[in-house]
Amino acid sequence: MSVMNNILSGAYVNDWYFNVAGVNFNQLTETFVSGVQALTATDSSNAYKADGTGGMFDVYFGFATSNPGQLAAGATSVYKFTGNGLTANSFNSLSVPDNGGGGNYVGAVHVQGYSSSVWLYGNPPPVRVPEPVPLGLLGLGMLGIAISRRQKKRS
Repeated sequence: MSVMNNILSGAYVNDWYFNVAGVNFNQLTETFVSGVQALTATDSSNAYKADGTGGMFDVYFGFATSNPGQLAAGATSVYKFTGNGLTANSFNSLSVPDNGGGGNYVGAVHVQGYSSSVWLYGNPPPVRVPEPVPLGLLGLGMLGIAISRRQKKRS
């Protein structure tokens, strides 16, 4: 987890939420590696409510609200996850909406230090899939080149 330098001076991440799919939470472990250590690091399926998003998340990190210990501008917090069935794709899971709606996000952060707190949440950009018409035109063009070469060989 890394906090960009473009947040306000004095602002910091208080809570960080995200999801993990396809794992047994009884076997999932988080081990602190480096940077700012969270006061709380815990996981359980759809157990943590991110109030600003309305989503229920699987993994929760709670950071200190006083300095030192804040996850502030330019800071990082590195954890290693281990568990049976865990892959990089496991972290592309969407949150489940709570009873009030919202949700369907890969991750969310709660930022303090503004005039009021700020919630940031979202999903990775969608994978762009080529349109069928340009691909069809490309195929026809290649077919035309192949036919013209074949005709040149015959003559």
